[in-house]
Amino acid sequence: MINILFIGLATALLVLAIVARMRADGPRKAKKAEKAEIVKQLLALSERENRMSETASSVRFQMPLPSRSARPGNLPASSVAKASQPIRSSK
Repeated sequence: MINILFIGLATALLVLAIVARMRADGPRKAKKAEKAEIVKQLLALSERENRMSETASSVRFQMPLPSRSARPGNLPASSVAKASQPIRSSK
């Protein structure tokens, strides 16, 4: 009989502890100082992202574009023919 009372008391205490913890961990409003710190961090991240994107776009524009005449497939046929002729010996 005493064992049943102890089990009931332990169960009630456990339920009360769980309910109290759920209420304590509920959503709370951020204080003004916390809000200001969050806004500062977001602004810093945004500025850093903008600087990185500007740097990336300027690097992209500075790279030289490959010219079409430098590719081997675009050489004129006459210069290819002259380069492939054998050298004659002078005997």
